[in-house]
Amino acid sequence: MEKSCVSSTFGSGTGTQVSLESGPEEQTQTIKLQAFQPLAVTLRLPDNVIFWEEPQLVHWSSSLMQWRLDGFLDVQYDEEEKTMSFKTIVFGSFAFVQDKYVNLPFQSWELHPVNANTVVFTLITANIDLEFEIKDSFVRLTKPQDKQQLLSVLGNWYLPWQLIKALKQVGLNVFPEEDAVKYVSIKPKIEETELALYQNMAVTSSSISYGWSKWNCTSGRDKIILRAVEHSMDDPRVNKEQWSLLMVTNRRVLKLKMKEDADLFSEEYMENLPYHGTIYHLMAKINTDEADANISDGFNYNLIDTVYQMISATKIISYC
Repeated sequence: MEKSCVSSTFGSGTGTQVSLESGPEEQTQTIKLQAFQPLAVTLRLPDNVIFWEEPQLVHWSSSLMQWRLDGFLDVQYDEEEKTMSFKTIVFGSFAFVQDKYVNLPFQSWELHPVNANTVVFTLITANIDLEFEIKDSFVRLTKPQDKQQLLSVLGNWYLPWQLIKALKQVGLNVFPEEDAVKYVSIKPKIEETELALYQNMAVTSSSISYGWSKWNCTSGRDKIILRAVEHSMDDPRVNKEQWSLLMVTNRRVLKLKMKEDADLFSEEYMENLPYHGTIYHLMAKINTDEADANISDGFNYNLIDTVYQMISATKIISYC
């Protein structure tokens, strides 16, 4: 299991990726613990980091150049006091570690335009509901507002890479890296198809709302299923009957006849919309003139790039 950690020499530090190992040295440490009088230690978890589960305690082995699980006795975690007590004869750097991808896979997501320059991106996980506001080249976290550890980040405008870094530092990681597929139970989509879709979603994000589909995770690697609907600035309300269900492959995009709440999946598509190479061209065919004008005449390249960076960093198509 991939772990992220907060390290300390009886204190706190920056988060990093660690690999946990145990082996023959663990037996040696156990013998030493039994032979010598261990030191009783209590460490307090940092207040500015979210711990989603009971953390594991590890120490750094300078001889092996890796984090170790061994060398501790009578480990006790007090969730209310946010402390961990233990006995050890090991001295040096200690760390609290937890599952790096505890918030993956996602439960749902949606992308909604507010105006020609602003888009709202919502991301629902098993542990937390997130809302990001994307405006031109910048993005900020707007929800939740009840997490003490997120107050230093909440409401501040960042470039995408700055926000990603800030969230990871407080223990909120919703940005799967290349190795995440080894630790999260998903069936990833074909990368080229997924990235091309993110580009088209970003280009049309000022006029089209997009959302997750329950059929996506069972459609196979070569098919992506998502919902889409034209967003009216005059009437921003969208009911479930207005959403179209789209199927995206590496060759074409189809508008399906079925709705999201259907009992069975069907690839039957609308005969009057037989073939389009991208979502951009499909939506241009079925959009109103107002929506087409917003997309083609009002390209906000900074907004497009920022939306693309956020949805490609979270990899919502493969991880939801």
